[in-house]
Amino acid sequence: MLLPIDSGLSGIIGNISLLNYVALAYVVFILVENIHHKYLFTNKEYWGIFAFMAYSLLSCMWSDYLKLNYYFFTFVFSFVILSLATSRLYHYEEIILMKRIFLLSSFTLIIATVLNLNNTYGSRLIIKVTSEMDPNIFGCGACIIFAVLLVEYDKTKNKLLLLMIPIIIGIVVLTGSRGALLMCAFEMFAGVILKVHSNYRIYRIKVYRKKIIEGIVIALVLVLVLFGFYFLFSYELSDELLNRFTIESVLSSGGSGRISIWKAAIDKFFNSDFVHMLFGYGHGSFSDIVNFYLSTGKKPSMSHNIFLNSLIEKGIIGIVLMIIAFYQGLRKSRQNQNYIGYISLFGLATAGLSLDVQSYRVFPMVFFVAIVFDNKERLLVSKKTKPNNL
Repeated sequence: MLLPIDSGLSGIIGNISLLNYVALAYVVFILVENIHHKYLFTNKEYWGIFAFMAYSLLSCMWSDYLKLNYYFFTFVFSFVILSLATSRLYHYEEIILMKRIFLLSSFTLIIATVLNLNNTYGSRLIIKVTSEMDPNIFGCGACIIFAVLLVEYDKTKNKLLLLMIPIIIGIVVLTGSRGALLMCAFEMFAGVILKVHSNYRIYRIKVYRKKIIEGIVIALVLVLVLFGFYFLFSYELSDELLNRFTIESVLSSGGSGRISIWKAAIDKFFNSDFVHMLFGYGHGSFSDIVNFYLSTGKKPSMSHNIFLNSLIEKGIIGIVLMIIAFYQGLRKSRQNQNYIGYISLFGLATAGLSLDVQSYRVFPMVFFVAIVFDNKERLLVSKKTKPNNL
């Protein structure tokens, strides 16, 4: 429920996010449960993501610029929780409950947006809970939520779920996050690909035509609702915000300086010695290693690209492990008909092209969904049977 506003919850108890304290409590609880039942479910088919995160933490040993901050502790707890949470079986009812919680999380996005409508910076919506959130990360917090909405609407044809889709897109527009909007677009594209592929051999021509017509009608409804939102908010939204989403704005600003950062990162990699090219400079070193300065004279705190970040900090080994992690997740999600996991991974990879999603909790949560949801090897039909007693 709190995942969309995760990074805005720091400052309640110290400088660490509230969810890190919740994560610590969860770690203790699940360790006790696993020790009590003496059960461990291996994740050999998804070894890529665990190898990547373990190697990232191992690289701290040779990092000269390691910072023990929110990002570091979030990454550590995320790795531990992902490892523990995927080491047990789940009842079918538990998966249904988790899907419902993700759907309810969409209201967290809406409430946070409504409460901060007057809180803007440079025309972009800024979400503040106990601390301010990066609007890009707030927009990316909808990654799993948007995927669940798409898949569950396709299953149930619930009109409320259909209405929620353009609402989430409208919130992403308010944040001014081009990466998050592109994420939503590619998640919808992934959903269409899955739909067409699953129907290709199942439906005869007449039924298939019906599905195509149904899809066109849904698309038209979404377009009309989006236009409605546009005209509703056009008097309030500044031209500066709307222009952020034009191609001219992206090209003229160099992706808000991202292209310059990426060029500097690539130059640094090819000018590095073989050891650093292979192993990287260590976790959390990107901003100190890459020779690039903003117009303010400061170095950027983020790489704005998970793949280049891995290349600099973890080297060739790190980026290969990350690619393997995404490949395994997408392949197995497709095989297990875990469409929520597949679409979420598609969206995460897209968002990662311009955002440092690996530093936030949404990154391991997407892989959790890909590993656990609709995986028949992990599901128990009867809730009367305790998962760890098998």
